[in-house]
Parts: sequence; C-alpha cells; structure tokens
Amino acid sequence: MTQLYLDHSQPLETRVRDLIARFTLEEKLALLPTRQAAVERLGVPAYRVGGEAAHGVAWKGVATVFPQPIGLSSTWNKELLREIGSVIGDEARSYHRSEPETHGLTLWAPTVDMERNPLWGRTEEAYGEDPHLTGKLAASLARGMQGDHPFYLKMVATLKHFFANNNEVGRLDGSSSVTPRNMREYYLEAFRIPFEEGGALSMMTAYNSINGTPAIESPYVQRFVKDEWKMDGFIVCDGGDLSQTVNFHKYHDSHAESVAGALLAGVDSLTDDPELVISAAREALERRLIGEEDVDRALVNVFRIRFRLGQFDPEEQNPYARIPESTLCAPEHAELARRAAEQSVVLLKNDGLLPLRSADVSGAAVVGPTADAVWTDWYSGTLPYRVSILDGVRAKLDVNDPAAGSAAGEGPADGFAAGGAAGERSRRIGAAGTVREANEAVAGFDEAQRWLRVRAAYGGPEAPGGTQPGGSGAAAADAASALHAASTVNAASAASAVRYVEGSDTVRLRDAADGGVWAVQPGTDGVLALRGAAYAQPDGAADTRSGSAQERQGDPAAAPRADAEGRSDASLFELTRWGWGQHTLQAHANGRFVSAQDDKPLSASADKIGGWFVKELFDLHEGSGGELTLRQWNGLPIGRFAGESAQSAGAGSAGLTPQDSADSLSAADNPPASPSPDPPALEAPDPPTSLTAEPASPAAEPPFPAAGPASPSPNPSASPTTRPAPTLRAAEPDSEDAAAKLHLETVRSGIEQAAEAARQSDVAIVCVGNSPYVNGKEEIDRPSLRLPPSQEELIRAVHAANPRTVVVIVGSYPFALGDLAELVPAIVYTAHGGQEMGTAIADVLFGDAAPAGRLSMTWYRSEADLAPMTDYDIIGSGQTYQYFAGDVLYPFGHGLTYTPFRYGTPKLNGNTFGEGDVVTVEIELTNAGTADSEEVPQLYVHAAQSRVKRPLKQLKGFERVHIAAGHTATVNFELPVRELAFWDVTRDKFCVESGTYTLMIGASSADIRAQADFAVEGETVPPRNLYVPVRAENFDESDNVLLDEGEHGETAVRTADPTSPGELWFREVDLTRGLAGWTLRVRNGGTAGRVELRLGDADGKLLGVEDIAGAREGEWSTLAGQKEPGGRDAKTSDDPAAGLTVDRPVDLHVRLHGSIRLGELTLLPAAE
Repeated sequence: MTQLYLDHSQPLETRVRDLIARFTLEEKLALLPTRQAAVERLGVPAYRVGGEAAHGVAWKGVATVFPQPIGLSSTWNKELLREIGSVIGDEARSYHRSEPETHGLTLWAPTVDMERNPLWGRTEEAYGEDPHLTGKLAASLARGMQGDHPFYLKMVATLKHFFANNNEVGRLDGSSSVTPRNMREYYLEAFRIPFEEGGALSMMTAYNSINGTPAIESPYVQRFVKDEWKMDGFIVCDGGDLSQTVNFHKYHDSHAESVAGALLAGVDSLTDDPELVISAAREALERRLIGEEDVDRALVNVFRIRFRLGQFDPEEQNPYARIPESTLCAPEHAELARRAAEQSVVLLKNDGLLPLRSADVSGAAVVGPTADAVWTDWYSGTLPYRVSILDGVRAKLDVNDPAAGSAAGEGPADGFAAGGAAGERSRRIGAAGTVREANEAVAGFDEAQRWLRVRAAYGGPEAPGGTQPGGSGAAAADAASALHAASTVNAASAASAVRYVEGSDTVRLRDAADGGVWAVQPGTDGVLALRGAAYAQPDGAADTRSGSAQERQGDPAAAPRADAEGRSDASLFELTRWGWGQHTLQAHANGRFVSAQDDKPLSASADKIGGWFVKELFDLHEGSGGELTLRQWNGLPIGRFAGESAQSAGAGSAGLTPQDSADSLSAADNPPASPSPDPPALEAPDPPTSLTAEPASPAAEPPFPAAGPASPSPNPSASPTTRPAPTLRAAEPDSEDAAAKLHLETVRSGIEQAAEAARQSDVAIVCVGNSPYVNGKEEIDRPSLRLPPSQEELIRAVHAANPRTVVVIVGSYPFALGDLAELVPAIVYTAHGGQEMGTAIADVLFGDAAPAGRLSMTWYRSEADLAPMTDYDIIGSGQTYQYFAGDVLYPFGHGLTYTPFRYGTPKLNGNTFGEGDVVTVEIELTNAGTADSEEVPQLYVHAAQSRVKRPLKQLKGFERVHIAAGHTATVNFELPVRELAFWDVTRDKFCVESGTYTLMIGASSADIRAQADFAVEGETVPPRNLYVPVRAENFDESDNVLLDEGEHGETAVRTADPTSPGELWFREVDLTRGLAGWTLRVRNGGTAGRVELRLGDADGKLLGVEDIAGAREGEWSTLAGQKEPGGRDAKTSDDPAAGLTVDRPVDLHVRLHGSIRLGELTLLPAAE
C-alpha cells in the first residue's frame, strides 16, 4: 500500500505531516541544518538548502551570467526580470538534474535590502534605494524563478537579508535602529511586495540585530512575514549566524539557547556546521528550551516546499522535472543576457557626441582599466564567454582580435559578435548534452585565452600549457587551436582602427638595499625573487620577453625591452592604483597578479583579483627617505627573507574563491568574519562540477613552460660566492624594521600612453569604474564616492588630448564625479554587465541600441551629502530621493535617450477618491525624434498636507515602453488609494489622510513632465492619546536616541550618546482631561539617570523630573504615582504642573539622561 506522504492525490498538508510524523527525533534533528541528511528508510534523499543566484546560477560551473542586480534594477523592466528569473530557474534545474543531492533548488536570491547609502559595500547585490522599484522587480524575478504552475515549483526564491542590512562595518555584532515609520513605509515594503505579489516562498535573516535583537531571533520574522504576509514557505538564517549570535552578538551563552531562540522566532533552517546545529538542538530539547513540536513546525515549513519541488512525486507529474541539462547556457539565454545588459545601460550625459557612427570613426582610443575586462563578483556565476567593451568597439569598427589587449581583468575578453573565442565557447557548450559535458567542453579555454593575451601584450612562448600535470596543458593547447581557427586576427587593422591602452604604469621594483630588481623566477609558480650579481639565479633567468601590446599596435618606442644587464620582462609589472592605498601588480612574465598566500613568498600566481580575502591587494607606504614598503591584504608588512631558494619556496594560488573545493562555503550566504586567516568552512562543498573553475590546489601549475629546470637546483654557472636569491613574504606583525625597502621605477606611464592614443584617434572612450573586490565588497564599505584619483587623472589627460571623449563608468554603485561631470561631453554608466556587457555598451555608443536605462539610486555630489552609515532613519536625516532636499549630481530615475519624448496631459478617472478606490491614470507619450527608442515614464505622488513629514516624492508606478519614431503610445497606471497611506504611530496602523495629493509623471524624479491634483476622503488623525500606555518608540521626532531591545519582544528607547541627553517629541497630545502624573516603564542601564517631561520643546514648561536611581540595574521597573498591580512600591512623580488642563492639543517633550531605557509612557488624567 502506498504511504500517505507518497500519494500525490492527497492534500499537501496531509502528506507533509504524515512524513514528519514518521521521522525519529534524531532524524528530525539531522534535518534542521541547511545540509539536510538523507532518511533512506523513508526514501527521503539528502538535500542542500541554499546556493547563490543573484544574477544567474552561481558557484556550480558555467551558467548564463546577467548584469549585477544593481544593473538589473537600472532596466526598470518588470517583464525582463520575470524572463531572467525563468532562465535562472531553468539552469538551476539543469544542475539539479545532474546532481540532485548537491545542487539544490532553494537558492538565495534576490537581495532586497534597501540601499539608502551608496557607500554600502554590497550595493551591487540589490535593487536600489526605493522599496516600490525593488519590490516590483524582485516580485517579477521571483515569479519567473518559481514558475507559473499552480502546485509545482521550478525552484524557490529566497529574499534576503531581513532586514535593515545596509552597512558592512559592524554587521556581525551591530544593531540597526529602525523607527516604526521607517520600518513600515520603507524597509519592510521591499519584502512585502515580493511576498504578497510575487509569491516568494523563502527568506533569509540578516546578520545584524534590529533594535537590539539579532535578526535571527527577531519577533518581526513571525509577526510580519508569516502572520501578516502569510508566507507559507520557510525561513533560513545567514551563513554561520547561529554561531555568531553567541560569538559576536554575545546575545546567548550557549548555542542551545541560540537554536531555541531562532526556532521560536520563526526560523526553520539553520546555516551552520551541521554537527553544531544538531548537538545544540538536542541540548535545547534536553533543557526544555524548546519542545519537539517546535522542531516539527520548522520541518513542516521546509518539507512543504520540498514536496512542491516534486521530490516525492513521479517525474511525469512535475513539468519542471523534465527540464533537460542541455538547457544550460542555451542560445536564447545568451540573447536574454544581451538584452539585459543593453537595457541596463544608463546615458548620464550627452552633449551631442553620441551616438557615434562607425562610418565616421576611422580610429578610436579605448583606454582604461575596465576597457578589456569583464569582471565577476563573489556571487557571480562562471561566465560561459565574455565580451569586453574593447571587443564590442572592435566589432563595430570591423576588427576582430579577441586575443589582443593587455592582461587586465579576468582573462581575455572575446569578440562574440564577430565569432572569436566567445562564439567558439558558445558552440561547444551548445553541442553538449549534459552539465558535465558543457563544463568539459570549455576546459582549457581560460588558460588558452590568457596565453593569447600575454603573448600579444608582452611576448611569450609559442604554445600554451605544455605537458602539465592533470592534463590542463593539453586542454589549453586544444582550446588555443580552436581560438585561432575561430578568429581572424588582423594586427595592422587593429592598430589603425582601435588603439587600446589599459592606463596602468609599467614599473620595476628595485631593492633599496643592494640595487637588485625583484622579478618572476622561471621554473617556479611565479615566485618573486631578487635578481643581482650576488645571488644565484635559476637557469633561464636572463631569458627576455620583449614587446608589449603597444608595440603590436604600432608604438615600438613605448615597449619595454631587455637591457644590457639582461633585465627582462620578468622584472616588469603593471601597477594599477585603485586609490585609498590599494594597488595591484600584474607580471609581464606570465600575465598573473602578484598574490600574498599565507606564509609563502609573494608570487605572480593569481589569475584574477578576487576572493573572500583579496590577497592581490597591496598598500604602498612611502618612507621619509623615499623608499617604499609594502603591506599585504591583512596589513602585515612585506619583508625580505634572505637565503631562501625561490624554486623550493613554492607559492599559493589565487585568493579564496567561491568554487575553491576546500575553503569556500557551498551553503553559507556570507562566510562570517573570523580572526583566522580564512573564513571557517562551515560546509565544505564537493569538488565543483565545472572543470574551468578556479584551481583547488594551493599550488596551481603555471600555464607556461618553465624557462629553467622544473626541479630546484642552483644555477651551475653561478659564482661559488653567490647565495640563494631572497624572496618576499609577510613579516611578523609590528615588525616594521623587517619590511623590505623598495624603489619604484616607472618604465612607462600608462596615462601618458592613453593620452597619446587619444591624440591619434577620432574619439576616445575612457573606461573606468571599480573592481568588485577592491574598495567595497562584502565586509568592506566604500571609503568614498569618488572614482580612484588615478582614474580621474586618466580622464583629464585623455580629454585634454582629445575633447571628443566618452567616459564609460563600469561600476557596482553610484559615484561622485566632481567637475568631471561638466568636463567631458558624454558619460555612460553600466554595472558589471555579465557575459554580454561589451556588446551592449558598443551597441549604445554606436547607436545600434537606444539607451533607456534609469538610475535606481541617487548620485550625490559628495559623501558630505550622506548620513552616517549606521543611520537608518531616512525620514529624520533626509536620506534617499524621498527626503533629501539638496542638490544632486544625477537624481533617482535619471537616464537620457537619443530621441526626445513629449508627455501629454494625464487623465484621471475622477477628482475625488475614497480609501478603497483605485486611481487610474492615462497619459500619451510621443516619440518626437527620428529614432525608435524606449522610454520609462515614472509615476510619483506627494501629499500636499499631512500631520507628519511626508516624502518630497514617492515612486508609485513605472513602465518601460518602446515607441517608434514619430509614434504615440498610451501608458496606463493604477494607483490604489491605500498606497498613499503612512504609518500612524499614534494608533499603530496605516492611515490614508484626507487632503490633496499631487500626481507627477516624468522621465526621472527631478524631470517631471506632467502632473495633476486629486482629493482623497480619508482620515484625519485625531489628537494623540497618551492616557493609555504608549510605547516610547512611537515618538514623532527625536534626537540622540536609538531603539534597543525592550521587554517581551518589544522595543525601547535609549540615548545614543549617554553623555548627552536624548530628546523625544510626541506631537499634538490630548491633555483635555488634565494631568495628574504619569507612569514610566524604565530599565536602569547601570548609571544614574533621569527623565524630564516638558510642554512644547526642550525649553518648555517643566512638568516633572523622574530620578531613575532607585531602579535596580538591568531590571525593568514601573515608576509611577500609584501602585503597580502586584503591589510593588513606586515613586510618586514630582509634578509642579499637576492638575494642568489644556483645551487644545500640545506637544510633549521627553528628555532622557544617562544610560536608561524607556519602554512605555502613560499620562494620568486629573481627577474627574
């Protein structure tokens, strides 16, 4: 007989509860971690909750990579996001079909954190500063990811990180202070919409505390997500957060208490070490902190989803189970990636320079650090191919040279439009039938492309790889052959049409002690060792690699060559200055980045900049004598270690990457910070399916044949008096004297070369921006809004050489451009745009695509315009376009087009509306130009009068519409009147106020083209009733206060700086019943404190003073003029204004002194 839980004709809840009832207690505990154990006796397979899908399936192998979420938000296109979500779901199914127990379907995306401050290090991961835009786009993405079947799910979208998570510094132990209005109107709205409208079925809690309570245990999880929004999926905690509640927040003394707190708060699945979770849950049960029913409730929520994923039903029942592995990276997915990249491009400024016309451009200078780079971020998937801006421009000018260019970036970019490497990779993936075949098909490509690039840029061996262990050399040689066959390289045409300069300086590092130079040693994995007459050198050390990218582009005078002393390209490095003390060094010898790997010598061994700890970054300190010292990623000085053989020293691979098989987390969203050198491996994944993933070995083989012997041996021709060459590695902390002293020799100025290329060209395209791993990432907030100073200098120099300069900003966040915004005639912005970024940018620059992207964040003029990173009160401190009243560089919603649009007069379906009505708005848009284009009309509202401070403008609708030249389209909006509500703290409810509202429609929040007024018959907020208990958090205004944990899951108010008073204002208070006294619910923080009550403001009439010294430290007490129920003695308020009666509403001012918490306030009426 079929077990009840296997009978798909039965109701879902019946099946789920039948299965849960069959588990033993130990089996239940083993299902609480995100790495869920198998229960073989019941046919329950092992399953992994989690995985990443921020802009494509990640950490598994090749997959379609879309623009970063901040770029997707610039599309303002809900339907596009639904399509992208569907592709993510399809490709997640492809991987799940290949290895179901390894590749789960409950992936962690999208991120819907509100980005109120552009200095946040993780800005790239979310959808901007507005909850309506974020909510609508995330809802569409979630619908696409999960599919449209009434029962079965393609996959599950997990909204993260709940909530008020917008700063990296202090995120593991800090608390976000969020007032009720900010919470309800701003932070929660971005989650509510995707739950209620998008049907998202999972959510991740944040690391931070909210009002003093760790988010993993916040009462808001159950109160809002499950009870109010009726989400019937499951909730998971962030990676390692169970441990962090004890270790960082210090909220509990034991993990058992942490497990209990999380389960009771509504968290259902715990992302931490499985053994820790199981043992802590067992202890929590033994201590009766929780009951078995609490475990059951969590498992019901998780298995409700696993059933809907079809794990317990025949495959023919589930339409998504039949999605084939061959769906991975399908051609239509690549086309969607191209459309997404194109629609995310924002034209910030255009004084008539754009669009360019290919026929009118005989020569273009493409310069800058992002010109030939297609960078990924921590949550990116593995690119199936990459098209850089340089590739896109070359394709427009009929030049296909996918191998040429500097060694900048993450491996060479490919000319997809003209065939090239991208086309060859795509063909191989398309011919694959399985996930493994797709990854095997492109094995060796990254290595081969790096070889092509290094050979073109600096010279090099005639073939890649050689015969290296593991067969990587053979795969690279095969790939190189295919690349040559797929490409038509025309160096002369490249030199005449496109001049590429990365813009970094070529330098040597000379040892200040004896004048030797630091160089990459042949026969090693890129180890840097000192060259000089006093030191033994390996065979081949004098080998020269002459030539450069510039030499191959017609500028041989600029090419560094070996000198008479035999110093070759092995001693040359590209120095990139990222600003704020961050530098990278890329070796000419092999095209790899210099990396600091634990206790090993520095080596040019990293294929790219990246990792959880970015070990390719160095800080250059200049001493009083002009010498430089280096500090590595963790601040340790780099010292010179004499007498160490470079060959035997070895070297590490690149920094920790998402696919490292030993050190990364497969099921942790964010590996927690740790005092140890590497983040703890909470769940070490199996080796990645992708054979093109970053090397797992700590000593990856070099991609080029060694110039000397493979085995370590001294140079036989060396003098008997020579000694092994010194190497560089980290010295002990605080050992500044041990730091190696260096002189930096600039062999070639990248900025000068860029300016010269611009002078020789019809137009200059300067590509700047950020690396997703430098000066802003998870755990690191940005130091500034500015571009790196070196990039600003590059722009100025190029523009001075050629005023026809376009600046293309490739960035994960907004920038402050200063006078550069006025200097150059055209500025284009894109986020890191995935595999088709270069195609999209080139199409926009040359007019083959009309730009219509819009900013999802305000671009401020400087960080002086920003509130502190930890200030979450957007209303009080005037943050985001809703409340910021100052002048900005580019407003929220800004984006230009190549054609003018004319807005008609909006037509409303009435003049006066009630609370339950819907305002319908119709407006005509006319393309008044000569080019087809898209436009993004945006609907904003403003309350003309209100009891409270309301937004200057508030987005309530948007559409992206295509309108042919000379044509007119009608755009319709619907605005439910209930969306005009604000959170009324006087009554703990949403309130739609009566009054006049202004409806505004425009091309941005500042470019309003049409508007109309309408009336609403709603409520008038009555005078405030403080004769009933009122939570102190429900003040109207405040100064120098924070919200912290109160009693019984509620919130209390305390001073932010106890050395100064905290101020609260309660506006329009009803005192018509007089005032005989009050009661205060307070907690003594350990120092003397008091509460003052006044009429009006801080200088108003004193009503009384409450001394808190009598309250016991750490306990809550009621201070009142009467006995509290239960008979506790209380202090009588000293009230010089007792018996006061006021016949109109007045303001009440409350001043807090000392480290007290005020939880509740009640006024006592005079005797009646």
